[in-house]
Amino acid sequence: MPYSQMLKVIDNCEEMCSKFGREPYFCITGGDPILHPDFWELLSELKKRDYPFTIMGNPFHLDNAVCKRLANLGCEKYQMSLDGLRETHDWFRKPGSFDCTLEKLKCLRKAGIETVIMTTVSDRNINEIPDLIDVVAKNQVDVYAFARFC
Repeated sequence: MPYSQMLKVIDNCEEMCSKFGREPYFCITGGDPILHPDFWELLSELKKRDYPFTIMGNPFHLDNAVCKRLANLGCEKYQMSLDGLRETHDWFRKPGSFDCTLEKLKCLRKAGIETVIMTTVSDRNINEIPDLIDVVAKNQVDVYAFARFC
């Protein structure tokens, strides 16, 4: 989506929320929204308007500096996926992504951003969910959510 269209979405949301006495809240997703060329400009615009947001992304471009920048711009939560235990998740996503996701939870917490893990449940990972819940709890994730595979 081009930046001009993003601004229209924000304006439309702002207008609707004003009409109904509500406050806007944005969930920014991608793939990995950090890769969008206007990502930081979008977050700066949300900060300027004092609108909170959550990012649904990947762990691969997170480090302490990026997480601090996200927090300074108003990111309240960052959601990543764990779609099974290590072998299953890495098969679904990419090799090494299970461990990378768990590692980046530390960067997010250090920056004061709430951590969210989402699991898409399917017949391939359903039997791993109890153990995955234990992993998520051990890693002190703030929110654990799941959805069904469609």
